[in-house]
Amino acid sequence: MNRYRTLLTGAVALLALPFAMLAMGLSISTATQVVCLAIAALGLNMLVGFTGLTSFGHSAWFGIGAYAAAIAQKQWFGGQIALPLAFAVVCVCVLSALVGVLILRRRGVYFALLTLALVALTYTLAFRWTELTGGEDGLGGLARGGFAAVPLDNGNVYYAFVALVAFGVWRSVAGPVLDSEKGEPIAHPEWERWTKRGVEACSEVYGRTFHKLMLNLRALHPAIESLVVVDAYGKILGRPGLDSKRRELCTLAAIAMQNAPKQLHAHLRGALNTGSTREDVDEVIAMVEEDLTTERALKLWEMWADVRDRSLDAK
Repeated sequence: MNRYRTLLTGAVALLALPFAMLAMGLSISTATQVVCLAIAALGLNMLVGFTGLTSFGHSAWFGIGAYAAAIAQKQWFGGQIALPLAFAVVCVCVLSALVGVLILRRRGVYFALLTLALVALTYTLAFRWTELTGGEDGLGGLARGGFAAVPLDNGNVYYAFVALVAFGVWRSVAGPVLDSEKGEPIAHPEWERWTKRGVEACSEVYGRTFHKLMLNLRALHPAIESLVVVDAYGKILGRPGLDSKRRELCTLAAIAMQNAPKQLHAHLRGALNTGSTREDVDEVIAMVEEDLTTERALKLWEMWADVRDRSLDAK
């Protein structure tokens, strides 16, 4: 019954949205854009909900599909919409399969970072490859066309078409499910243990700034908190084998080799929080500076001096 109520709520919202937009001084076109973005959000919900994969690259496929349809119409299917949409679906399927071969080899935080890199690459190509995408000016001269005798150039008709597509997607996500269609639960039996272990490990590293870190992560995106606490600290950094002191020194050495000053500052403090002495940190920095440029090694020592002095002042 709850599922039918959810579907009814979605249908009412789709019917009311154009009137709400007009009441706010906006247009039917704005309502259509809202529904299009809602479809993209539903797709992300299906990805995260059914696979458990936290992706920051969903918008890339949304954009690739849009560009594929627009380019197909301009180059080969002038004034049509069905064939450009079909071409966009095929294009996204092929590209996602190729990218998936690489990205799906990773899980957790590594998967999420690779999807973030995909977004950055897609954004750069879209704005730099002006001959194909039009760059910042975009692609003009496009037409909605229509299906048979249904003209989608009419704003009201086009909204109705997009709303029906959205409702179909919503039905597949929130509609009634037969017992025979139910799959296996995606909840992992170790999730609570990973969460508890991640909170303990992360709070030990960040000390009194742990709660501020959690607030900052939630402000960026709600999924990032569990990505850091559960996937990074609970599954990886909180594993048995090395004590927290040695593991944090290893983490510090790895981060010192990268150009990540904010993370480096946090883990210099984390090394002290987990029980390392200032001499221990000195030894780690002395080892890694041999593989750094003179400039980066100097900045590393300067940052460590600042953290060390602040820790002495705090005492």
